[in-house]
Amino acid sequence: MYTNPWTPHALSLRDYFAGDTAATIVIHSDLGEHEELPVAGWFRAPSSPVDLRVFDLCRGRVLDVGAGTGVHTVALQERGFEVCAIDFVAEAVEIMRQRGVRDARSANLFEFRGGSFETILVLANGAALRGVTAR
Repeated sequence: MYTNPWTPHALSLRDYFAGDTAATIVIHSDLGEHEELPVAGWFRAPSSPVDLRVFDLCRGRVLDVGAGTGVHTVALQERGFEVCAIDFVAEAVEIMRQRGVRDARSANLFEFRGGSFETILVLANGAALRGVTAR
């Protein structure tokens, strides 16, 4: 049994990045339901209408909170933005670095002191955060 609840997620990201493109992760709810998610989603090219709108709204220096494997960070870098990507899953941070994210940090948002940002992204699963104050 894992002591860190994020270990299965971290291992699935690592496995996919190492070539297991069939990797999936199973999410179990408190209601007894479960959902299988292909890990490929954490490596997709951002192309949804929401993604594209987010890119249009970004200004200045960007903080990507819970950046995962850097899906949005890489796309923003390609568009010329200076992006700091943070995630508390060490394996995700290492994958971001290997994917070319220039400023990938292992950090918890509530303890992060990385300067000021004109845009703060909290996308995908991180969107459930509430009451966050940027400093």
